[in-house]
Amino acid sequence: MKRFKRVSAMALFALIGFVLFHYATESKTGSAAWTTEAATHHFKDILDAQRVAIEAHTPLEDIERTKLSHEDDLVRLVLGQRDWVEQFQYTIQDVQVEEKGGFLYANAYVTRHLTFQNGVTTGLGDEMTIQLRSPNEAIEEVELDNHSVTQSEQPFFKRWVNRVLD
Repeated sequence: MKRFKRVSAMALFALIGFVLFHYATESKTGSAAWTTEAATHHFKDILDAQRVAIEAHTPLEDIERTKLSHEDDLVRLVLGQRDWVEQFQYTIQDVQVEEKGGFLYANAYVTRHLTFQNGVTTGLGDEMTIQLRSPNEAIEEVELDNHSVTQSEQPFFKRWVNRVLD
């Protein structure tokens, strides 16, 4: 009987420990996955709006949706060319969500590739930060850290590897 009580007590503590561990890790994992998915969706919305504006050669027409400004290297490049952009493509990498001061922020490395009508292609890589409130609310603020990935004498692959490893 004494042994049964010990085994029962150990089983009860193990069960309580498992439930607490599962609750602590599952809620954080589910939340992080949800916010990363929402952040990726917001990045796509911004970049799709940029695609429409850039291909129409009006990058500063709807800055609320595109989050572009006169200081953005992409805007300077597009407005400085005689030829219009024929194709705009983008990639989103390393989406991370973090909380600061009660707000959720999403960071990602975004590469925007442009093909002009004369056949010239270029790419610009930026660290992008957006503030998230919920998946359905508008994005309040976006910061771009303009790093041109084409302004280097190093081959593209070497620049990309250095960027990923830094």
